[in-house]
Amino acid sequence: MEAIEIAGLGIRQQYPVRPKLTIDRNLELTPQLEMAQITQPAFFIAGTEDPVLRFGGGRWVALMDKYLADLRGKVFVEGAGHWVQMERPAAVNEALLGFLKTVS
Repeated sequence: MEAIEIAGLGIRQQYPVRPKLTIDRNLELTPQLEMAQITQPAFFIAGTEDPVLRFGGGRWVALMDKYLADLRGKVFVEGAGHWVQMERPAAVNEALLGFLKTVS
């Protein structure tokens, strides 16, 4: 099992399957979605220490602009990890409230 440290909380999350392998398998199973776009309003929040940001060699965050037709922002919370909403709730709430103002 692969363990991922949840930054600042002293918690380690165990994964029975490496997340990268799961993502690759999902891509293999859904080739018809390769060029699909999401047209609903979207917003991305991540901690700067989140290991997910390194998936795909770090390219996937940049690819959001291509596949999310109405991407209204990206927020990277400094020092937070994968559980950014637990690690920095005030920063996440502020970012979400800003996004919600764009869709109301």
